[in-house]
Amino acid sequence: MHARENAGLAHHGDADLVPGLVDLAVNVRSSGTPTWLAARIREADLAAYPDQGAAVTAVAARHRRAADEVLLTAGAAEAFVLLARALRPRHAVVVHPQFTEPEAALRAAGHQADQVILPFPFALDPALIPADADLVFIGNPTNPTSVAHPRDVLLQLVRPDRIVVVDEAFADCLPGEPESLAGHDDLDGLVVIRSLTKTWALAGLRVGYLLAAPGIVRLLAAAQPPWPVSSPALEACIATASDDAAREVEVWSRDLAAERAHLLGRLAGIDGARMVAAAAASFVLLDTGIGDVRTQLHGHGFAVRRGETFPGLRPGWIRVAVRDAETSDRFSDALRAVIADGPPGNSVTAPTRTAPTRVQPAGTWPPEARPAGTQPGQTRPAEIPFAETHERPAGRRVLVLGGSRSGKSRHAEQLLSGAASVTYVATAQGDPADAEWTARIERHRTRRPAGWSTAETTDPAKLIHQAAAGALLIDSVTTWLAQVMDDCGCWSEVKPEDADLRLADALDTLVGAWAAAAVMVVAVSDEVGSGIVPATASGRRFRDALGELNQRLAASADEVWLVTAGIPRRLR
Repeated sequence: MHARENAGLAHHGDADLVPGLVDLAVNVRSSGTPTWLAARIREADLAAYPDQGAAVTAVAARHRRAADEVLLTAGAAEAFVLLARALRPRHAVVVHPQFTEPEAALRAAGHQADQVILPFPFALDPALIPADADLVFIGNPTNPTSVAHPRDVLLQLVRPDRIVVVDEAFADCLPGEPESLAGHDDLDGLVVIRSLTKTWALAGLRVGYLLAAPGIVRLLAAAQPPWPVSSPALEACIATASDDAAREVEVWSRDLAAERAHLLGRLAGIDGARMVAAAAASFVLLDTGIGDVRTQLHGHGFAVRRGETFPGLRPGWIRVAVRDAETSDRFSDALRAVIADGPPGNSVTAPTRTAPTRVQPAGTWPPEARPAGTQPGQTRPAEIPFAETHERPAGRRVLVLGGSRSGKSRHAEQLLSGAASVTYVATAQGDPADAEWTARIERHRTRRPAGWSTAETTDPAKLIHQAAAGALLIDSVTTWLAQVMDDCGCWSEVKPEDADLRLADALDTLVGAWAAAAVMVVAVSDEVGSGIVPATASGRRFRDALGELNQRLAASADEVWLVTAGIPRRLR
């Protein structure tokens, strides 16, 4: 899997939570599970094996479907996994930006998934879907865009020999569910997935269901283990399918609409922020133009969901959960202050391209397009929507990876051999007690071309922000991370309470600066994925942090190189 996909598809909003901050990162109902529903769930008989009969009947009645058109699942995530494992698509397509679990499930099952990237403001055009696609995933309303696609537009995707999967985890955020396809039982190729997680605040219970033609339901059910849904989850299905529950959701969705309108109104008055105005779910998506905006909002007491892990979005996009008016007022004030105080070099160029992008699967490079450093017949990675969908900053980001003594630094220097002005950003710090290490640093100094300037710093992000001309060579990300972890106390067996938060902030700052670079930046880092497992906890901590950081830098890079035994190979 490509580095960007690997890093982004596995990321979820709960990873962006910070203890002590107001949670705007997770889009589960903020008021929690209703008391009456929690009581019903506690009534479940835990001594008996689960019996799905009553729950299937209740769900089927709610959507006016036959019982054999309902498959209960352990949350929507299990439904995605079952589809990926049981189906054999020739050409699977995922419409982005959207929830990443469908694509992650496809790739985990060994399928190649093409991405169709919708341009801002993320409205669906059925003509973008390849005619030969036989499996299509789309959300409605879509996470993270909050766009509700008209049902008539979605129905245009359905055709013979194609399965269209519509994720309706947030469908009941709209009063009356006007765009829902859950009741459409006359289309064999339509699959609708619902979840109780969001509206009913049941993320910990893991319960949802799938609505499809009987043949698809039987195929997927055969891939489930025995008793896949617990008795408490079955009780939740029965309770939330009732008429009383439907009336409660209607009231909740109307209150949500008012709170969402209030938040959108406040955000609309902030210069420098661009939002998806047609929001229809329990969250809104906006582009702040600030690469490390999430970290800056931490200082104002708010945790939001980062956007760049969704294909088609870049640093600066954030997803914000809808809360009460008072919380939205305070958040809007905080965001206004962050944008007003942001350094000029920290902004991310706003996209100007309006044409959508279809990401093509991996293959081989055509002879006329094969990049330098690749060989005839060498595998070409899938095209990356980030570079295609958005106008990039004026700079260019090049990541050079390799093992120790692989020649990665020398290759990085060669990439800049023709540059008129280069600043060598040296992140290694000398140690008077280590003569050998000091000698290594000195050898690096003497090898650099005479015309290059040197900046020895532990804050490369600041130099990237400030650079308006020339080129930067950061050597290396590895030694920078080691110093940062030292400063944060991460090497200690007993870490300070704020160690992980300080480290995360430092990583976010570097990645944000890298993504927003206005000049050419070449960064050197050690590839840690092929080595042995470190013997110490601190060593494993460092390996994991560097591996994740490499993935994040690669996600926003224009070029990625891997150097082995002095031989460079271009990965992107």
